[in-house]
Amino acid sequence: MRIGDGLQAVENLRMYLMKAALPQMVIDPEAVRVPPEGHKSHANSILGRPEKYRLLEEIEHIRPRDFDRLVSEFVDRFIPSEPLSEKDEDQKSGLSISVPAGALFDIPKPRLGSASDINDVGQWLNVLPLQTVQRIVHLAWPDVCDWRVQRVKTEDKDCDLFRHFYWTRKDTAGRQDDDLGLHSAVLAFQPPWILTRQDLQAFIRCQLLPSFETVLEQEDGDDGYKSEQRLWARIWDTCFNKQCPWFVLSNAGCWVFGTFTKGWRRAFVSPIIDIRSKKPTVLECLVYWLASAVGVPGGWVIPEVGNEPPYSSIETSCILYDLLEIDAEATVALALLT
Repeated sequence: MRIGDGLQAVENLRMYLMKAALPQMVIDPEAVRVPPEGHKSHANSILGRPEKYRLLEEIEHIRPRDFDRLVSEFVDRFIPSEPLSEKDEDQKSGLSISVPAGALFDIPKPRLGSASDINDVGQWLNVLPLQTVQRIVHLAWPDVCDWRVQRVKTEDKDCDLFRHFYWTRKDTAGRQDDDLGLHSAVLAFQPPWILTRQDLQAFIRCQLLPSFETVLEQEDGDDGYKSEQRLWARIWDTCFNKQCPWFVLSNAGCWVFGTFTKGWRRAFVSPIIDIRSKKPTVLECLVYWLASAVGVPGGWVIPEVGNEPPYSSIETSCILYDLLEIDAEATVALALLT
């Protein structure tokens, strides 16, 4: 609905996407204090230990200038600039373009309170960037309108530290698609008081994930992972369980985009895209990544790596440690029976 003299986003979707600027998420004064700029949080106690089943070995980095160029070229080529015979809001799905884009566009401002916990962070992500990006992808590629971002419910021990959404196709006809995960994406997030920009820097600078055997052989007696390695382990586990090689990781202010290769042994990860980035913007990167996951022509293609088996569907045995994250009391009871 037009609220002033400006344009609707659908009148020039490409320009809107270039101009749209996510507002800073307001953090509640009663929330956990965000560490000073340039500091790690030292509060990311997310579970993650070396496991025999985890195949990830190496992390490759997409060069910043290459990533920026790919996103910009994709937007210029595939996002329409001519007016569309649609509205910013889809009455059927309820999805609406909600991120402000300066005085040129009339975008109704959503009402969002301050963030005091991970639920509030998830709400901010859902209402602003994720809802907007879904609508743009549906407008640009109408044949993927049955793909939606779903909020994943979790009750594990890390639920206050780590959550994720899932970009996948809605099952409206009961159809089965064994390759659905390959074209979906995990959209993971942590609060900024848990995952700072400095923590994200450590995450993208990580080059190796030590194997189970390597960690056991360490002479210093350290049998665990560093914070960034635990986060890599958690991202890998989440994606592997869904057989979904695409992921995004954010703290609502900074974003990184990544994939795993067919054999799940190597990852590719982008540079950090800051909420203030203008070329490309966060929304441009999200559109590029989600469209690429679906398989839109012209998007990112996961590099082929030699000597890797196809996408693996290895079934791993459930151990007591796995149950501990779900139901600690039941796990203790089972342990006493053994």
